Amino acid sequence: LTHLTHALFSPWLRNTQCVCITACGNFAVVGMTSGHVEMFNMQSGLHRGEFGGPQAHTGCVRGVAVDGLNMEVFSGGADKTIKFWSFYGKKLLHSLKLESPVSSMVYHRESSMLAVSCDNFDILVVDTDTKRVVRKFSGHGNRIMDMAFSPDARWLVSSSMDCTIRTWDLPSGRLIDYFLVESPATSISFSPTGDFLATSHVDDLGIYLWCNRSVYSHLSLRPLPADFLPHLVDLPSSVVLDGEEKINGWKGMGPEEGHLQEVKGQDGIVPEQGQVVPISKGLLTLSALPKSRWHNLELLDTIRLRNKPIEPPKQPKEAPFFLPTLPGLEPKFIPLSESDIPLNEPSASRIINLGKLKPATVFARSLKECVSTGSFGPAVEILKGMGPAAIEGEIRGLSPEGGGSVEQLEFFVRLLLDQIKMGTNFELVEAYMGLFLKLHLDTLTRSIGFVPLIEQLLQHHKGAWQQLQTDMNRGACLLGYCRSATV
Repeated sequence: LTHLTHALFSPWLRNTQCVCITACGNFAVVGMTSGHVEMFNMQSGLHRGEFGGPQAHTGCVRGVAVDGLNMEVFSGGADKTIKFWSFYGKKLLHSLKLESPVSSMVYHRESSMLAVSCDNFDILVVDTDTKRVVRKFSGHGNRIMDMAFSPDARWLVSSSMDCTIRTWDLPSGRLIDYFLVESPATSISFSPTGDFLATSHVDDLGIYLWCNRSVYSHLSLRPLPADFLPHLVDLPSSVVLDGEEKINGWKGMGPEEGHLQEVKGQDGIVPEQGQVVPISKGLLTLSALPKSRWHNLELLDTIRLRNKPIEPPKQPKEAPFFLPTLPGLEPKFIPLSESDIPLNEPSASRIINLGKLKPATVFARSLKECVSTGSFGPAVEILKGMGPAAIEGEIRGLSPEGGGSVEQLEFFVRLLLDQIKMGTNFELVEAYMGLFLKLHLDTLTRSIGFVPLIEQLLQHHKGAWQQLQTDMNRGACLLGYCRSATV
């Protein structure tokens, strides 16, 4: 913005305090220490208007933000107010009075949540749709340096000059994580997937990455008690011990001493890493696998065709200059001899189906054993460890043409039915079922013995989707009521 030449942008008249770039990248909203909020074009550098005219706030502007659709602008200042402005009209829409001056603001565009830190060390969460304060977090003992929303806006992480980093749970409005560091964190930021938190610290030129343990293990993030005493945590660093690279962990704290508790199953057994345990029997559970493992299973043929290299143009086969014709008044070409006509009967093919000679795969053997034991967990775990191409190869090989049998097709249908009844691996079952029907629908429709099993699968599948739709509608109604109800 140093090339902007607008008269009101003189450095001796106003000093820039905060800047926000719109989601489209075309405009910059600038907050001044004099209380002015100006908007400039990023490409041309021209002044595009001011909010409030002449001043948006009576004190210093300490935070500005713009929504994702360029409809509203939010500004907070030292005059203890948060103001909502029309982006194009530059007119005041609403003003929210606070108890303390605003220190900084962080906006989460996807959830329309605005986090506001105040000079009294409190954090306010404002819903910009309803223009109300929905959460208030207290506990920091010094100036709040930075805040960051998790990608799903479920958590708000804050750092302060009191050398603490706190994690607040927005749905419950409680503190769920709290630890001390040797030097205060000046800036924090979440990774786009939420698996890492990056921090920078006072008198330190490095950027430190913190691993989100809830992504890699099952933890119960319960609210911390009021008398909880935080532990001092070493900054993350890599050290080499005995030829192996290890990461520094909790300082003076074992994994069994933390306040993050492991989730146990209904039988009291701690599940293995990567295994998802339902909270109750009536709930549908996802597999927690990456989307790349199952989302494109039905589109593998299209992906292969798209990635196929372009072949160079081939020279057409040479044809004779004169084509032989039959004698007569009307010209007719001589037909090909019977030896040149390809045989269309299956019996005429001498190509051996090598699929029938292939040995049974590990998945096929496990599927057969699971049918005898009545538990399809081992077979599902084998599929979960494969990539999309390997999964397609296993499902394609179940048919008689691919080296399998009609019996193996029935076994796989029973696997799908078992998983739907249990309500586990819901998104995987949907992807496996779509690929299975795409490859073997003709074989299933030709066999009368599959009809009762397919009808049973269809009935339970409809029941699972109806249950999911009912729960989603109930949650949406409850959320809508909580956002619009007046207290």
